[in-house]
Amino acid sequence: MRRQTTLLLLLLGALNLVNVAAQTAEKKQQPDAPSATANKAADAKNAKPALNIAPDAVREQAIADALAARYEREELVWLDVEKAKVLALFIEQTTKTPRGAALVLHGMGGNPDDPELMHALRTTLPKFGWSTLVLQLPILPPGAPREAYGGTVEAAGKRIQAALAHFKEKKLSNVVIIGHELGAALALNAAAGSKDVRAVVALSVSSADGLNPPVDVAAAIEKLKVPVLDLVGGWDTPAQLRLAEKRVAMARTAKHPSYTQVALAGTDDMLTNVTDVVVIRVRSWINKKAAGAAIQAGAQQ
Repeated sequence: MRRQTTLLLLLLGALNLVNVAAQTAEKKQQPDAPSATANKAADAKNAKPALNIAPDAVREQAIADALAARYEREELVWLDVEKAKVLALFIEQTTKTPRGAALVLHGMGGNPDDPELMHALRTTLPKFGWSTLVLQLPILPPGAPREAYGGTVEAAGKRIQAALAHFKEKKLSNVVIIGHELGAALALNAAAGSKDVRAVVALSVSSADGLNPPVDVAAAIEKLKVPVLDLVGGWDTPAQLRLAEKRVAMARTAKHPSYTQVALAGTDDMLTNVTDVVVIRVRSWINKKAAGAAIQAGAQQ
């Protein structure tokens, strides 16, 4: 009996050795896990082709004509951008102590006087010391897919630079950029590459996700060192909330000196149903984080 037991144990040991050898050989045959570089290369290979849809100059001109007919000449600013005229609406601050200048950027397919947020921000902030300039961003033809707005980012960036240059010409200091949706993503990118911007307010930036080419908002936050207010809707979708959490994590990893994310209860993902609350939040925050150097006397004349 002992002899049979010993033989059985030897047989089981031999089978275990065979199994270990087989598993080792199988592992050797499997390819190594892809590196981060390989993953990025794979993502680039699998990326959708960029949607090259040109901005609709006719639609932009129609908007410009309508706004020019509605508002006084002193509110109209025509910026020179690559041999073209781009409209912006300007309102000078009306207080004894100027606080600064705010460049305001609308969302996809919008215009400088969009009802709700754009109109409220551009007309309210001047009463509290902030001169406002709301820029017309590129818009696409009717029916163009939403993701195609990713192709307008470069052109929009040139317009933003022209607007910032206009502030310099007018000797308007203490500049903040306030953007809504796609305008928020553009604001973060522009501020990351500028030394003239004192703070950024991003309103509903998650709604600019999914563009082609994409806009890397998290990377912009990582580069920024100026104060950032990131306002999100309390009713954001799970996907948008995950993006919001990603921005918080990126700011924490980058040890951002002054990044604040606030979710507004009772509002949708576009923040358009609580306009008064948004304006108060924005005004209070930029007064605290960005107001400083007063605009030189007579600079706006």
